[in-house]
Amino acid sequence: MTDARIEPNDDSEPAFVGHSAFDIIRRNKLELLSEREAALTLGRPERSLIELRKAGDGPDYVLIGRAHFYRIEAIKAWLERRERPAKSAMGS
Repeated sequence: MTDARIEPNDDSEPAFVGHSAFDIIRRNKLELLSEREAALTLGRPERSLIELRKAGDGPDYVLIGRAHFYRIEAIKAWLERRERPAKSAMGS
């Protein structure tokens, strides 16, 4: 089995190559992100996402074997749950 890696394609979207579970999922159009890809999407270290998951505070995930995958919609829903109103600069 080879490691999956991200390579640009003509559509400016990542093309996942290799023979990983993610490649199979991508071909089936389930639109799941690996833990690493989800962390990159959120702009956080992968370790932070792992710790959030273990604490039960992270986005919902799908477990396939030992690998954790995140649906894009689950990440969006998690972000919406964490959203807070902006505080007024005037303190009102």
